[in-house]
Amino acid sequence: MSLERLDAPAAASVWNRPSFRRTRSDSLMHRLPALDHLGAMRESVALGMPLIYLGLSAVLVALALLGRRLKLQRR
Repeated sequence: MSLERLDAPAAASVWNRPSFRRTRSDSLMHRLPALDHLGAMRESVALGMPLIYLGLSAVLVALALLGRRLKLQRR
């Protein structure tokens, strides 16, 4: 099947269809407040999960920058 033979709506439906893995992880994320990094659930905000994820992200970025700096110094 070539792309010339596909009409636009059919081609768009192929690209817009969510993957099975993503829908499973999204449904799991909506049930567990500990996995809600956006704070969409009241329980996750009460647990402070968005702030924990923000802090964890900052630590990981700092470690990546430090590792890159050390790697460049060894050259």
